[in-house]
Amino acid sequence: METLRSPAASLRKFRRFCAAHVVSGLSAISRIPSASERNAAFWLYLKFVSRLFTAPFLPTGRISKEKVVGAELAVLDYGTFLTLLSEIFFRRIYYFESESPSPLILDAGSNIGMSILFFKHLYPRCRVVGFEPDPQTFEVLKSNIRQNRWDHVEVFNKALHSTDGEIAFYTEANRAGSGKMSTVRERFGNSPAPFLRCQTVEAVQLSRFIVEEVDLLKMDIEGSERAVMKELSDANKLRFIKQIVLEYHHHLNPLEDRLSEVLRILEENGFGYQISSGATAPLAPYTIQPILIYAYRRH
Repeated sequence: METLRSPAASLRKFRRFCAAHVVSGLSAISRIPSASERNAAFWLYLKFVSRLFTAPFLPTGRISKEKVVGAELAVLDYGTFLTLLSEIFFRRIYYFESESPSPLILDAGSNIGMSILFFKHLYPRCRVVGFEPDPQTFEVLKSNIRQNRWDHVEVFNKALHSTDGEIAFYTEANRAGSGKMSTVRERFGNSPAPFLRCQTVEAVQLSRFIVEEVDLLKMDIEGSERAVMKELSDANKLRFIKQIVLEYHHHLNPLEDRLSEVLRILEENGFGYQISSGATAPLAPYTIQPILIYAYRRH
């Protein structure tokens, strides 16, 4: 059943967003070199903030459409859409430079296709291989690809993990397309069972899809990144990859500190890296912390 969020809860959500993102968003926009692109991003950002304020009052569970940089995207979860828009187009977390006008990009965690839109905006002739495990989100992803006529894009309704086979996949029961969808139950903390949906999806090894040089591996797979990186290393496929942008989800299990395993894999396979985290002080122990890792092959 569609539900309405309370005005008080919506206002709290809006204030939290403003505190966390507005200043950094405007700062990111101010650094866009092109004046025309900077101006366009600013007005899109105003629309972004106004939508964030009004969306919580609208019924959930329906598909809406939004226009972004000339494309029309069907949207499942508005909160996730706004987060992706901010991270990908305003903060430009997936920006990379390529010598090729048609770079090959592996997009692990495609959701509804916001990242693919960014890559097509950056390199119109790029080739993209995408992965999205949630069946409902995958249908919207395919629809967005068809609607916008993105050429040279191939997507798979599969999860990425260390082995091929079936795997449990968790989503929030009333939030199709949420950015928190994961093969890791701990991604949802102490959420009670009635608020979660568990389904079985097909998992594959990413190494099977690497048969030539890859210009960028983008990975946001909500907790499976360490398993996938180890699988790529064991299969000796990291040598084909030039650049990686990876979101590492630290402390999904509050008692595990395993970031060093991912960094060690990068170091042993000839990558340098930069690390960024949006966490603000004061920091608290045991809390989930997304960490962005940009890795590049050393020359």
